[in-house]
Amino acid sequence: MSRLSPWEIGRTLARMVAIDARNGIIAWRWLLALLAFTTAAVVDADMLKGSFRRHGIARPVDVWDLFPAMLINELFLIWLLGLGFMLLVGDSYLRERERGAVTLCILRMPSRTLWWLGKMGSLGVMSLCFGGGGLALTLLAGVFLAPPGSVPLLGREGLPGMYPRADLFVPAYVLLLAGYTAWALWIIACAIVLLSVFIPHKATVLAASLLWVTVSLPWIRPMYQGHARLLSLDYFITAAKHDVPDSMSFQAYFVISASAAVLMAIAGSWRLRWEEL
Repeated sequence: MSRLSPWEIGRTLARMVAIDARNGIIAWRWLLALLAFTTAAVVDADMLKGSFRRHGIARPVDVWDLFPAMLINELFLIWLLGLGFMLLVGDSYLRERERGAVTLCILRMPSRTLWWLGKMGSLGVMSLCFGGGGLALTLLAGVFLAPPGSVPLLGREGLPGMYPRADLFVPAYVLLLAGYTAWALWIIACAIVLLSVFIPHKATVLAASLLWVTVSLPWIRPMYQGHARLLSLDYFITAAKHDVPDSMSFQAYFVISASAAVLMAIAGSWRLRWEEL
């Protein structure tokens, strides 16, 4: 194959990301994810009303409260976001490998390394769609369950961890929160897919996902100290961890997670060099 220019490599990579993400998103299981998010929004609205009463918060629940509240609840963090997204995209490499799509794509790519980077990129697109779609469905359900009223969009009261700063403009914060969640889910998805590259069996994805959930359960999580707390799904995904005293700063989290992404890019590229497709 003739040497490609950086522009041609970038265009090829972008095309691969778009095609792989599209093929992953149109799978029927995404309909189950949408249904799960809608159901979670209904449950979240009811739970939040009771939580407001217990914490002495007099104001009504607002549509913008549902998504931030979901991201401080370990039930939603572990089972809906963590396990749900791992099962949604974790076996994507194996499904493509069974259909022969991996072999065909790699033959058309300049290198296997570039294909793996494209695969990680498509997982990023899917995590954005998952987080953004979840936010959209939560807001849509919230219009009926907790319609917007006279609650101010700036400096509103909430449960611990919902709104870390009083001067936040709530809609902008919720959008940033969705992006933060998508970043965390991308790292998690890359880890599960990378494991399936090293151990190419569908049972691997299921076993690893359930194991990750198990080590994130409330009675195991207190065993972790320092940065080891990132092993817990709910701690890794939630942005509320940055607002707890003596907890992890945003800068430290970003450096650790970005470094993990780089290491996974290197590990996946190395493994695929020796993979027989």
